[in-house]
Amino acid sequence: MFERVLFATDFSDDARATAARIPEIPTARDVILVHVLEQGRAPRIPLLSGPAPSTGDAEAALARERATLLGWGLDATDRLVEAVEGDITGAILDLAGKERPSLIVVGARGRNIISGLFLGSVSAGVLRRARTHVLVVHAPKMSGGKLFSRVLCPVDFSKPSLQVVSLLHRLKVPEAVLLHVVTSAESEAEMDVLIRDAEERLAGLKARLEEEGVRVQTLLRTGPAADEICEVAAGAGVSLVMLPRLGRTDYITNIPIGGT
Repeated sequence: MFERVLFATDFSDDARATAARIPEIPTARDVILVHVLEQGRAPRIPLLSGPAPSTGDAEAALARERATLLGWGLDATDRLVEAVEGDITGAILDLAGKERPSLIVVGARGRNIISGLFLGSVSAGVLRRARTHVLVVHAPKMSGGKLFSRVLCPVDFSKPSLQVVSLLHRLKVPEAVLLHVVTSAESEAEMDVLIRDAEERLAGLKARLEEEGVRVQTLLRTGPAADEICEVAAGAGVSLVMLPRLGRTDYITNIPIGGT
């Protein structure tokens, strides 16, 4: 699980801070380090904070970053690829299709929707278009504990969310917060039924995980799912939010990425 990681770098300080989190992925063994140049010219790249380096500069920078990863005890290879017609996201995902990593790691750039900051265009594109697991790291926001030290895992009891819960033990997560959000009900009576049902299901998941050695806190909230997830993430001291790309309703429609 997540033994083979593809990491897209732009050589920025944020990218280096993101790379420093890769050794914290408990199962990571092999890293494919990739930088994308636009075809035929040296433009600004959306992942970059400044002008794109030349091919020679990029090769040298990749070699330095690869040496850093090797120094952290990871196997590492580097790839310099070109983006056809400026599609940097496509270049990253084309390489992922060839190398078949179990996880793609990208740094978040700019502002995310909930806090007023949005993901950078490449990070958002990878998250939307990838067909494997994606880890987006807000490097400047990270402090204190390790990446998987206390994980918030929102669950709607759909198949995809239960699959994410099953990863907690496999990823050696020591502590998890299971959150279910009841988003709506036709009446107070129906809300009470939904809450009782969710409490029972959360208790069952907690019992199973604690048998596997994961310390678990359960929370139940009502309201818009994304808002509640972000509020809990901000207040519960979590290091990471793990959720499936599709929720209960999204899973049926098979859209690329769910609203939450």
